[in-house]
Amino acid sequence: MANTKEIYSRTELECIAKYLIGESATQYNKYERRLKEKTKPIDERLKSLYPIEDDYNIAYADLVTALTAYQRIYMAIGMKVGAKLIQQLLLPSDDIAEVPKWML
Repeated sequence: MANTKEIYSRTELECIAKYLIGESATQYNKYERRLKEKTKPIDERLKSLYPIEDDYNIAYADLVTALTAYQRIYMAIGMKVGAKLIQQLLLPSDDIAEVPKWML
């Protein structure tokens, strides 16, 4: 029971914010390392395909633009699915109305 209370106490927005603020520097460094590690193969491939720096920069920018579009779309889908799941968790199933148009 104490475990459950501890889990629920961590779901408070204030607790989450304090955690994120306290861990932000550490997390930032971890993210930077992961990004460098994961992007190294494609970066090397682009550099071998586009040895001229201007061509490389254009190809890199195009790749980032495409990946950002994917990320934004999947983030939007994830947020909508998450909102629908929260709605289903908080309301009895017979109280759930149609999904609002702004969620589509």
